[in-house]
Amino acid sequence: MKRLICFIFSFILIISVSSLIVSAEPYWYPDDINNFENFHGENLPRVVDDADCLTDAEEKDLSKKVQKIVDKYGFGYVIFTDINNYGLSKEVYSADFLYYNGYGTGDNYDAVVFYLSLEEGNRGWRTTSINGCEKIFDADVCYDIDETVDADIRSGNYYSAFLKHVDFVDNLMQKRARQKIIKIILCVLAALLVGSIPSGIRLHSLRKKMRVVQPVDARNYLVDGSFNLRDKSVDYQYTTVTKVAKPQDDDRSGGSSFSSGSASSGGSFSSGGRDF
Repeated sequence: MKRLICFIFSFILIISVSSLIVSAEPYWYPDDINNFENFHGENLPRVVDDADCLTDAEEKDLSKKVQKIVDKYGFGYVIFTDINNYGLSKEVYSADFLYYNGYGTGDNYDAVVFYLSLEEGNRGWRTTSINGCEKIFDADVCYDIDETVDADIRSGNYYSAFLKHVDFVDNLMQKRARQKIIKIILCVLAALLVGSIPSGIRLHSLRKKMRVVQPVDARNYLVDGSFNLRDKSVDYQYTTVTKVAKPQDDDRSGGSSFSSGSASSGGSFSSGGRDF
């Protein structure tokens, strides 16, 4: 009888523990997901190393670098690691992290996260963007990021990989800023060109009214027999022109994946990365 009671008690305990594991959620999930509304978080950490793969000094250094990019370009950016995706895909899990922690900035709640999952049997990384940042971090950009960090992550040099991701994002945003300046300059030049057309027409009309003097033949100023061009040929020696076609890299797979969808919060996301 005692054995039966112990068996029943053990069975109930196992079922209870299993139900707790299944229903477990990340500590940063809101209490009421169904009524969640976007918000702007304050004093947010720029590195959340829940997988504990960085030293305190590395985490501090990365946080400063990421914060500089946030202050400079005005969008949410964070590096996040974890050892559990709680049954969600890495894409949805990282998008939830942005939404539920208020990382989105501005009226559009723009943000991007570099997520490293060290879950047993499900390791990988994702560059996940939400709202306005989805246009910036498209499939091609995510592929280039994957190529940049791949070797370091696979060899366990996570800190180096994170630094390269930060540098990549900084260079990407600088390039976009330069492109915006060029577009503004082109718009100004176009406006000046359009404004100069009426002026050109007016100037042409005035020139037609001017007194025109018949041009004098330049040969009148040349003394006969004073100029004689005998050798009219030109020779080039030791000149070789070689053209080589630039090799094209059409292999865009590399194990990368890119997807888009809706997070648990209902907001949209785009995500690209690799598993290892």
